[in-house]
Amino acid sequence: MERAPIGALSMSACPIHWPGFTPPRWPGIRPALTGVKVADLRKVQQEVDKGNWRENIQTRDRWVGRAVARAMGLDADSPADRTKIKGLLAVWIKTGALKTVDRADAKREIRTFVEVGEWVTD
Repeated sequence: MERAPIGALSMSACPIHWPGFTPPRWPGIRPALTGVKVADLRKVQQEVDKGNWRENIQTRDRWVGRAVARAMGLDADSPADRTKIKGLLAVWIKTGALKTVDRADAKREIRTFVEVGEWVTD
């Protein structure tokens, strides 16, 4: 899977300025990143680095979204916050800030975990 650089998702620097031209929209990415700063991602990465977080939301307390919620002051049980968390995770995994890793869990079954990918810098 090819990853886009972390800063490559901005459409504000679109070089095309024709009258009536509207730059393409990326559904789901812009709303997820609204109001999120580099410092927020850094806090999330630090929180993710502290534990063994699973990608699957059905793992409840071990879901990586709990780490995101804790770092960003969100409520992982709120449907609105959960939607935002899922969007953020999708963007951060796609850009490489977080990564998924398949490995054995405590029961020796292969599961997908989320770990820090490329640490964010200013």
